[in-house]
Amino acid sequence: MTQVGRLFEEEKLEYAKEYAKEYAGEKMIKAAKKLLEKNIDMATIMETTDLSEEDIQKIKQAMQ
Repeated sequence: MTQVGRLFEEEKLEYAKEYAKEYAGEKMIKAAKKLLEKNIDMATIMETTDLSEEDIQKIKQAMQ
């Protein structure tokens, strides 16, 4: 494979990783919203979604 081909493949892999990370983040935010609507405690939401307390507080404020 040429150097240009290798760089192109590396760029495609990096893009795929970033997309997957962003998609997973969106899924965790949706999950956090559902848990907040059910009045689940903060510790459980943090453990379930891997979001920080600060992130969950921001989501909670945006929902109000």
